[in-house]
Amino acid sequence: MAAFNNNSLVSMTNTATQVNTAGPIGPNPWDLHMVGDKCTFTVRDPNSVGGLWFRCLTCSPKDPNVCVCPCCRSTCHPGHTFEPFPRFSYYYCDCGSGEMPVSCKSPKASSQKVVNYQQPAPQPAPEPTIEHAIDLTNMSLDWRLFLRLMKSGQRMFSPLCLDMALELTGQAAQIGPWMNNFVGQPTPKRLPSCIELAGGIFGQEPKGPIRVNFPHVIDPRLEAGVINQFVSDQTHGCIKQIVNDSDLQDNDQCLVSCLYFKDDWRQQFRALNTSQQPFRGPKQSRVVDMMSHHADRLSFCCTANWHSVQLPYKSGCYLTLSLPGPGQVITGTSIQDKLQVEEVTPVVPMLEQHYSEYQQHLDRNNYQRQNVGRMWLPKFELEHTLSDLLTPLQAEGLPQELNSDYILDRILQKIYLKVDEEGTTTAAATAVMARCCIMIPQAKTYYNWVGDRPFLLALCEPSGRVLMHGMVDLSAK
Repeated sequence: MAAFNNNSLVSMTNTATQVNTAGPIGPNPWDLHMVGDKCTFTVRDPNSVGGLWFRCLTCSPKDPNVCVCPCCRSTCHPGHTFEPFPRFSYYYCDCGSGEMPVSCKSPKASSQKVVNYQQPAPQPAPEPTIEHAIDLTNMSLDWRLFLRLMKSGQRMFSPLCLDMALELTGQAAQIGPWMNNFVGQPTPKRLPSCIELAGGIFGQEPKGPIRVNFPHVIDPRLEAGVINQFVSDQTHGCIKQIVNDSDLQDNDQCLVSCLYFKDDWRQQFRALNTSQQPFRGPKQSRVVDMMSHHADRLSFCCTANWHSVQLPYKSGCYLTLSLPGPGQVITGTSIQDKLQVEEVTPVVPMLEQHYSEYQQHLDRNNYQRQNVGRMWLPKFELEHTLSDLLTPLQAEGLPQELNSDYILDRILQKIYLKVDEEGTTTAAATAVMARCCIMIPQAKTYYNWVGDRPFLLALCEPSGRVLMHGMVDLSAK
């Protein structure tokens, strides 16, 4: 019988979820003790191993507390049926302990033998470093999904809007506790007034109450016109269509989440300073409207492979703008001076190689007020569609069949983003279609941040929750 922490046990009252056993299990950045392709039973004392676990319904269909680690799931139990435990739970592997009908074939993570099954004495937490200073509750599922999307060619993504849609889906499928653990954290109850959130469940009415931290409607009409009107109203006309009639065919329910943000810069750009300048891409350049202003001091962060600036809004939200490369201190006063010394570095390969370093640049504690000589930022308006979010979510452990009578068919997201001299307007809408069967720079230096080539963008609310995350490349239409 697996030992477990009662606080992390989630009651699963629904029929077991069928999980595709062929898909790879991604690494869990929260867990320091999961060791690659080895069984975790002997890593430490049984009660102290946390991570992603599975209940094997083929071997132990009646015992809710018997579980196996990801290694034994693929090595010792191929073809079996599994039900996922909450993503970050504390158990030990029953396969490795010899308590399962099959013999464990997985190599053990160490030769240490468990001498007793008592709870180990608490260990002092390691000293935080800048690499791990970020709030990991924001950087679990959202971060891994962001990296997957960027590598697949996508350019913009709203983590919060997707999380809202998944919360609604979990409530409608009556697996709210499990979905909340999968998402990682609930939608904040209180946000600045410049952020508006809303959700809707269209079609078949849910069987139980819907408990989420944002306003939502329940409408029995499963019609594209009704859903699109709701999305247009909630995004103030920024997104006029999220689904069409073909998306709703053979489905019984559509769950929609909407996010709208509009705020002014704390220090606005002057329209007189906006001029046409080249935006340089890896393959070609294009002339764009480049905003500019002189700021005596801005929040700036430089590390070995990234340099970033944070622009505050009047509400306390802020926009992080990150360029690859360490940045350079120059004495030139024109944008042409800067174009001669900085090369165009592809963003996505840099993100793959140095994403943990990039995470530092989303932590406000790593910024200092620096003397910034000049700030250039392109003025732009863009729209982006993520037509398939279900596939990358499945790769992260979301089963398509949430329970015996609730099957996901498609998840998509649309995004609108506008940046100008006054501030920023952005909106996002996510639709889930389902079938219901039911390092700091030295002081006194001057930095220029020139957004004349592809850069990363992260729009955050005051506590650090990412509202919008992506890359801006204006070099091609």
